Amino acid sequence: MFSLKQQNIDKNTFEVIVVDNNSIDITKDVVQQFILSGLNVIYAYESNISLCASRNKGVRLSRGDIIAFMDDDALASPNWVHEIIKTYQIILADCIGGKVDLIWEDKRPSWLTEDLFSYMSQLHYNTPDIKVIRRPDYLVGTNISFKRNVFDKVGFFSEGFSRKGEGLLTSDELDFCIRLEKVGGLIYYSNSIQMSHVVMKSRLSKIYFLRRAFWQGVSDARLDIKHGWLTSFRPKNNVVFYILDSLKFALFLILLQHLITGNMNV
Repeated sequence: MFSLKQQNIDKNTFEVIVVDNNSIDITKDVVQQFILSGLNVIYAYESNISLCASRNKGVRLSRGDIIAFMDDDALASPNWVHEIIKTYQIILADCIGGKVDLIWEDKRPSWLTEDLFSYMSQLHYNTPDIKVIRRPDYLVGTNISFKRNVFDKVGFFSEGFSRKGEGLLTSDELDFCIRLEKVGGLIYYSNSIQMSHVVMKSRLSKIYFLRRAFWQGVSDARLDIKHGWLTSFRPKNNVVFYILDSLKFALFLILLQHLITGNMNV
């Protein structure tokens, strides 16, 4: 929230909605402090422990024509809001996402190479600024925005892809964008809309990546069954194949590291 307070635009231009997803910490007190500091914040409580339930509640409570999402472990660039508004003024779009860089809470282990950064929601496209997004390209939920009327066209985020509790199910925003694309929605990426995603120390282990890869396989399988397009190099509608594919890849990375270093600790 501090990064939203530092936006280089009139604070009355935008509202901040914080959805407290059944937390047991001091989230409400922290939000209250930001309200007292002058930030235009709406606090809401959602008892259903679900990322999509929280996002959907935020959509219902919002009042603006543009609805943008960021995660609680992300930091918006100072011109984030300004660039979102400006980009929607420049192009006719239903959805616009942006660049995501990573900030490491602890030293990044040597085995965590750049080709794995997308598991941490890093997103870079090699484009001067604005790029049309079409499958198989994608955006990430920690830096994505929609016009309000999009939710009238395609509904809300699907609970079938919602991350809940300790589970790592993912791809709710990808499912939403596929549904939007199917009704003719225009989706773009802009390098000027920038976010930093903090990678917590707890995620810098091989065990975490094993779990992350497994749940990515589950998510990909659900997407394929629902939309039937992730079939260019994998058997159609084969849930087991997707899960094992991701699982074997993660195990391969771990075993390769063991062979190189002789270290059996994960």
